[in-house]
Order: sequence, then structure tokens, then C-alpha cells
Amino acid sequence: YVAGINAEKKVKRLTIELPMLSNAKTSLYSDKANRSPQMKQLNIRKDGKVSLTIQPGGGILLGEK
Repeated sequence: YVAGINAEKKVKRLTIELPMLSNAKTSLYSDKANRSPQMKQLNIRKDGKVSLTIQPGGGILLGEK
């Protein structure tokens, strides 16, 4: 699992490298802009890079499927 939180008051957009999950199918749990939860299926790119958006006061959880 990979977890992240955003304690700032603005949206955080970042790209992280997760080479251990390259080409993996994962589940991404995060918050929508209205703070309701959402779950998406996410395919990690071959280079292991993932672009994430974390809402203010929110978080993400990325888990291998």
C-alpha cells in the first residue's frame, strides 16, 4: 500500500515514482472535490510514474489489486 495526505488548504497535484508497481493494476481510494470518497481502478505506467491529485484535508490510498 501507498498512502498520502494533504494537510494544506489547496489541492496538491504531484507525480510520484513507484517502480515496484510498474505495469500493476491498482485501486486508488481518494476524495472528490466535495469531500465524498471515490475508488478508481488505476493502471500504473511501465515507468512506474503515477499522477495524483489530493484534495485539501484529504488523502489517498493506493493498493495493488
